[in-house]
Amino acid sequence: MVQGHSLITSFITFGISILSFALGFCIFARPEKMIELQKRFYLLINWKIEPVSMKKEIRNTKAMGLFLMVFVTAVCCYLWFG
Repeated sequence: MVQGHSLITSFITFGISILSFALGFCIFARPEKMIELQKRFYLLINWKIEPVSMKKEIRNTKAMGLFLMVFVTAVCCYLWFG
């Protein structure tokens, strides 16, 4: 653990890390659902979006979720053990 952090800061960091990892997992596991949520959000602000290639969009969304999980894991390892 990085020295100088209070216990509360550590718990907040841990909580944000868990939520971020869970979000990355949801994005990776259900890319179609995440794309649909994004489309609905944009409709709320008066934009209509459609991917040019749904196959590529699913692949890229899964990669984004995997990247988020790996990134959060690396940051946590650095913070807790570095």
